[in-house]
Amino acid sequence: MFRFEFWDCGESALKKFDHMLPACMEKTDAFLLLFSFTDRASFEDLPGQLTRIAGEAPGVVRMVIGSKFDQYMHTDVPARDLAAFRQAWELPLLRVKSVPGRRLADGRTLDGRAGLADIAHVLNGLAEQLWHQDQVAAGLLPSPPENTPG
Repeated sequence: MFRFEFWDCGESALKKFDHMLPACMEKTDAFLLLFSFTDRASFEDLPGQLTRIAGEAPGVVRMVIGSKFDQYMHTDVPARDLAAFRQAWELPLLRVKSVPGRRLADGRTLDGRAGLADIAHVLNGLAEQLWHQDQVAAGLLPSPPENTPG
C-alpha cells in the first residue's frame, strides 16, 4: 500500500517559495516531471530538470507525464521526439488528457470518479515504480544502472 503526497516544485513555485526544494528533497521517493504536448518549451526543459535531479537525488524514481495528450491537433511535440527522448533517458513516459471529466445529471457538477479514472494509470505506474525501488532496496532485485544519457 502506498500513500502519495505531491508537492508542486515547478520553476515558478521554486522562485516564489525558496524553501520548497530542500523540503521536497528530504526523503523523496519519486519525481514526476510534467510537460504539455501543446508547449514545446516544457518538453525541452525536461533534460535539464532530469540532469539536476540525477545529481541531487540519485537513485530516486523518475517518471515523465505529458499532459494535453488529447490535443493532438495542436501538439508541438511529435512522436519522433518522444521516441528519441524515451530511448535516451529510458524513463516511463505516461500521457494524460485535458478534457473535462463526466458531469452529473445537473450538467454542471463534475463527477469526481471521472478524474480518478483518468489518472489511474499514472498512479498505478507510480506505485509499480516505487514497489520495484523498494524491492531493489531490500536486495530482492538487482540494482539497475543509472539511466542518464552521457
